[in-house]
Amino acid sequence: MVYIKRNTYIEIMRFFEQNNNCEKGGIVGCFDDRNVIEHFFADRTACNTFNTYVPDVIVLNRQIEYWEKRKIHFCGMIHMHLTAKTELSEGDIRYAKRILEAFENISWLWFPVVAYIYGTKKLFMYKVKKTKRKKEVFVISESFEIY
Repeated sequence: MVYIKRNTYIEIMRFFEQNNNCEKGGIVGCFDDRNVIEHFFADRTACNTFNTYVPDVIVLNRQIEYWEKRKIHFCGMIHMHLTAKTELSEGDIRYAKRILEAFENISWLWFPVVAYIYGTKKLFMYKVKKTKRKKEVFVISESFEIY
């Protein structure tokens, strides 16, 4: 179970309401308890298309550094699927694996997806975790609660 701060959830969903003709995303942050998402940074400079979100890694890394100075930990990436696909794609999982390889001190990430289902956007929560060998990852569907 993961908890999302109410204001953070509202901020996330408002961002994904805007400009619904392309995929987009951002990063989420938390304090020491990685099961409580309290921060969201919208990736407004990403290269987006109808079915692809390409993060602006330079901007996101700067934000992660800024957060770290304030004791906010990068704990995941969020993005949208314009279709009713609620699961992580193969590309999403490969990207999560690359992030986990780059951040050796992180063993897992939240990887939520906002999907449009019959015109309504819904959030689906996933945890992507390194295996013991660290060469592979596995995905766990998680429930979440807004507090």
